[in-house]
Amino acid sequence: ILLLGLPLARHWQECWQPFGWLPRDDQDTIRRNLESGRRFFLGSLAVSLTATLASTPLGVYYFNVFAPGAVVLNVVLVSLAAVVISAGMMALFFGLFGLTVLTVLFNHAAWMVILVMEIAVALWWHLPLHFWSAEYRHDLFAGLATGAVLIGLLLYAEYAGRIRRINAFLPFLALGALLAIGARLTFPG
Repeated sequence: ILLLGLPLARHWQECWQPFGWLPRDDQDTIRRNLESGRRFFLGSLAVSLTATLASTPLGVYYFNVFAPGAVVLNVVLVSLAAVVISAGMMALFFGLFGLTVLTVLFNHAAWMVILVMEIAVALWWHLPLHFWSAEYRHDLFAGLATGAVLIGLLLYAEYAGRIRRINAFLPFLALGALLAIGARLTFPG
């Protein structure tokens, strides 16, 4: 996430600025909110994409699942997780002062958001084409895929200021090639 997700989010945010021509002081509330939403969405998408990239080689090896659709779901879940963490911190804060009613209120709020997250995951699981059953043809490919992703991430971090468009795709291309060659992907159902 640190090697690719955050720099990629920064790059996307620099490249796509729909209100960049308008000074921040001249933007109305709607445009400022849209700008904040754009930054949050692009940041969440880059982090989610990177997390999926990094977890895919071992996810295929240990759990026999390839889930590219998790990228979109993670954008939503990361937002909700921030709400859960905030509510938990508020519950801890009020608990320190013995304000039991507020502590219980924030704990229940966190529980409700976690319930929404569980429902979202359960509903997402039934959507078509968001995950495949997967297995490597040989255990060697798990190590190759993991190594290729790590090397691609390190190369991106090293050359992030140069040939940016090409090297941001290298870890994804390496993983895609190794999955195409070394894994059997089947859509359940």
